[in-house]
Amino acid sequence: MDSQDIFDESKLVPGPNEFDPAADLDDLMAQAGQNPAYRPEFLRRLLLSPLLVLVEDEPARDETQADYVGFTPLQLSDGYVPLFTSLARLHDNPALVDYQHISVKGRDLLAALQQRDLCLNPFSEASINLPAAICQRLLAGDDFGAFKQSPPTEQREVLIGQPAEYPTAPVEAIRLLLSSHPRVQAGYLTYLLASGEEPAHFIIGLQLEGEFKGIAQEVAYVASTFQKELGNQYIVQQVIPDTDEFSAYVLSTEPFYARE
Repeated sequence: MDSQDIFDESKLVPGPNEFDPAADLDDLMAQAGQNPAYRPEFLRRLLLSPLLVLVEDEPARDETQADYVGFTPLQLSDGYVPLFTSLARLHDNPALVDYQHISVKGRDLLAALQQRDLCLNPFSEASINLPAAICQRLLAGDDFGAFKQSPPTEQREVLIGQPAEYPTAPVEAIRLLLSSHPRVQAGYLTYLLASGEEPAHFIIGLQLEGEFKGIAQEVAYVASTFQKELGNQYIVQQVIPDTDEFSAYVLSTEPFYARE
């Protein structure tokens, strides 16, 4: 199961044109359900933010770590453990107002409950199920999956150009994602037809400063939600000026994103 499976794909609608750095976890969660571009940031913030969990009794604190130890969470009738992003979301069910609850950092809470199936904001308009397998992947750092890099083009006979049908929806989602990363200078889309048995596929080129892998994983994660438009074969490739023919060609085209 992939991380994007926790989102309802039937609710994908155009989201805001720019990221709001001040957005709280509730806002990010609603945006992530609407637009894949917000999902990497939501999943990252989920691990860093305090979450509320209902407990049977007030647990003891580890005075050396200022953290709760040995708590027993309440669970729903379906076996899922309910978690809440805020007190307001917990109070969406008035019956829970008098229940005991504790606040724990998301990563620590998921680690403590990683063998359990969880549900985030189960009584609210926007809710997400977090099965145990997904929680374990998030904790392991596999939330954005893998990305492919293309072998150097000088090792193959290739034809590179622009796609006949431009995939507007995924490009807009990726553009929105890139706008949240100040290190990204530009984003490009090309279509590569390689010789031999390798099928034609899109290449998403990124020109950026610093480390490449983390941002590439996020781009691949967003691209994977648009298989209808991009297919199963796509590559995220770093574009570096004055290094190879591929980068030279890409830099001669119009970027779909350019940092202002």
